[in-house]
Amino acid sequence: MKKIVLLTTGGTIASVESDDGLKPDLTGEDLIEHIPEAAEICELKSEPVLLRGAVKGVDSTNIQPDDWVEIAKAAYKGLKNCDGVVITHGTDTMAYTSAMLSFMLTGLDKPVILTGSQRPMSDPSTDAKKNLLDALRTAVEGYPGIYIVFGGRIIKGTKASKIHTTAIKAFDSINAPVSGKINEKDIVMKYPLPPGTGGVKLDINILKDVFLLKLIPGINPDIIDKIVSMGCKGIVIEAFGLGGLPNEGRDLLKPIRNAIEKDVLVVAMTQCRNGITDLSDYEVGRKALDTGIIPVSNMTAEAAVTKLMWALGHTSEPEKVKEMMQKDFCGELS
Repeated sequence: MKKIVLLTTGGTIASVESDDGLKPDLTGEDLIEHIPEAAEICELKSEPVLLRGAVKGVDSTNIQPDDWVEIAKAAYKGLKNCDGVVITHGTDTMAYTSAMLSFMLTGLDKPVILTGSQRPMSDPSTDAKKNLLDALRTAVEGYPGIYIVFGGRIIKGTKASKIHTTAIKAFDSINAPVSGKINEKDIVMKYPLPPGTGGVKLDINILKDVFLLKLIPGINPDIIDKIVSMGCKGIVIEAFGLGGLPNEGRDLLKPIRNAIEKDVLVVAMTQCRNGITDLSDYEVGRKALDTGIIPVSNMTAEAAVTKLMWALGHTSEPEKVKEMMQKDFCGELS
């Protein structure tokens, strides 16, 4: 029987009612008690991550970049003596965590599965039991790489995004087919990640000072200067359509050019949920390209933000960052 390590970070799956609303308060052992069927799937042990004071985990709204480092370290440690790792996590920022772990844990030859729930484990209509059991079943299958397992879907860690606040199928795969689906009796895996080579490596060098900016018509261009003055070294801009940025009236290109001249890396992506970023089609895109902005094809916002943090953690040289942002490392570009 395969050995799986369950890392718990909090989230709705571990939450209970309190006077202040739902808050994480269940341990890994508590979660395991709710799924006795797990004993027939794998040999399971749990370890807590992100314990803060008396709280048994965190609401994922409060996840910080430093927490990604701790989760990555715990997963790396767990992989040494088991066949796979399952991480329970709140849904609100799970896609950011899965993307960042995809960059931090390289050469994976075992699965690292993230899951959670829309409803607490104690709720009569909870999805927590199914999601957790599905995650364990998927981990036992042994497909290497980072995945989110949720609502019967298996999604690559760099392609997942939360698309609904309350629906049981809260996550979808963006700009890539769902990797697999989980039925009552079996798992159908159609698009697995390629197995890693050279052994698992822990790469936790990141620079946290990255800002995500979504454009709206008439956005004040001074916002770019403000972001730079805050000490941000990278800006991801969710532009219009294929990647259009305004260059008339409230011209955004001048402050972008100034930011780039100050060695701030600026990335452009579409704010559309699906489709590519291509600045070569329209004049507004080509003029944006002339500033030195970096287009990132069809990455999710979660992948673009975490990848820029990761890239800047390795180099501040614009050409090297551009090369890294436009190279596929773990399925983020498809």
